[in-house]
Amino acid sequence: ECLSQRYEWTATSGRGRVWSWIAMHQRYYPAFEAEMPYNVAYVQLEEGPKLMTNLVGVGSDDIECDMAVEVVFDDITDEFALPKFRPATD
Repeated sequence: ECLSQRYEWTATSGRGRVWSWIAMHQRYYPAFEAEMPYNVAYVQLEEGPKLMTNLVGVGSDDIECDMAVEVVFDDITDEFALPKFRPATD
């Protein structure tokens, strides 16, 4: 199913669990320099799909596999927002 042209938009709960992550300490992209070190994570949504994202509100040393997280949106422009995840509050 990878790279399939058969897809559809589906509403999700915005909740999931950390599946994997890394902490980036080297600047590969100038746009992220101010956020270093930053993490890149895979979050598995409750509904099943995995999403590559960033975790916010948590230090890289405090991230754990299977940690419960919830979505927050980072408004990049008036038209675009990026989904990021923070530790779940409930």
